[in-house]
Amino acid sequence: MARRRALALAAATGLHLASLQLGYLLTIQMHLSSGYLSYALVTALWMLGCLIGLWVALPAALAVIAGLASYLVTLVACNLAPFHPSLLWLAIPAVIVSGLWAGRFFCVALARDDGEGASARAFAGENTGFVAGLVGVFLGYALLGRALLLWAPLVTGASVLALLCRRGPALALLGLVLGGCVDEGPSVVPAPDRSLFATQAYPILLRDCGFPGCHGAEERYYQVFGPGRTRLAAPGEPPPGPFDLATPYELARSYDRARAALLTDGDVDDAPLLRKPLEEAGHAGRDVLGRNVYATRDEAGYRALAGWARGLVILEEEAP
Repeated sequence: MARRRALALAAATGLHLASLQLGYLLTIQMHLSSGYLSYALVTALWMLGCLIGLWVALPAALAVIAGLASYLVTLVACNLAPFHPSLLWLAIPAVIVSGLWAGRFFCVALARDDGEGASARAFAGENTGFVAGLVGVFLGYALLGRALLLWAPLVTGASVLALLCRRGPALALLGLVLGGCVDEGPSVVPAPDRSLFATQAYPILLRDCGFPGCHGAEERYYQVFGPGRTRLAAPGEPPPGPFDLATPYELARSYDRARAALLTDGDVDDAPLLRKPLEEAGHAGRDVLGRNVYATRDEAGYRALAGWARGLVILEEEAP
């Protein structure tokens, strides 16, 4: 009985840790930075938390609850103030605290299953649950959207607590209630005028944002394709030359990426496309000095983007 319970705890822990780690990565990618350094930082901080958990004798339930609470605080803060510079300083201790249970689990699992091969069973069970959690959360996020980033850690955390102290069902119910209250935001992606995009917004995005090392890089969730920047070949066609005119396929893909970045729960000014390039967002995307693309909303380039998002034509004398 103890061995079966230890195996169940290992699998539930793997699922929970996968939902937390992938939740951090997706949340930081959407609301802070999608650069590879973000992924490296999350992984390093998680491993640090794991090492601390191995050596610090925290109560098991406390480690799980503290890690879940830290993740929820980060999730809420990122949704309330996307791209704010202070988010990084919030995420650093949060990831470390969430990683504590990743290390503490093995101490608890070995104490509950003292039979031969206990360490191998604990590792195999946790690893299997972690892989299943990564696949499940990724597919769930693709099908259900951002609400899963709250639901999955709450439900898996409740299952771990249930196996630890038999009080998890109440927490699971609370997780379902909280998850059901989440506002998923608009279900339809904005679709500003395509022609206005081609003449007003696209040249600005290509000039200010589409550099190969910035939003021309394939690891970015937002990309701009066109002459002098990263090129995109249509299916079955050869890639255009470096300085050939933008193809209809590149325009269409750039438009779709841009309108997806206008999705927001509030005013369009709060959408990532219009918020991230501002100095106040801490994007640091313009030069080696760390200055952002636009210092204020009054700059001509920014007005062109915001005008397209609102369906407004910028007068010729206002154009950059």
